[in-house]
Amino acid sequence: MSILTLNWTVVHPLDDNSPIKDITPEELERRQVSVSVILKTFDDTFSQTVHSRTSYTAEDFVWDAKFKPAFERDETGRVVLDLSRISEYDVVGH
Repeated sequence: MSILTLNWTVVHPLDDNSPIKDITPEELERRQVSVSVILKTFDDTFSQTVHSRTSYTAEDFVWDAKFKPAFERDETGRVVLDLSRISEYDVVGH
């Protein structure tokens, strides 16, 4: 049985305060940009703090795309999270 009941998409708004607001894919590569994501949460099931750290380089970025939903409702109306779909996305263009 999977305990994970939610999935989150962490978003960085590309507004005037963003250091990557006008950066291009080519510039990410040239500058050898790396982004680290650090999450800290509390797992109620095991009553412990969970830490996660992941790094992404320019080749990991997907431009002009959005994530597909990784969850759906089953025949009883219960929300089911399919972790095999968590990285699926659609290219949306400009």
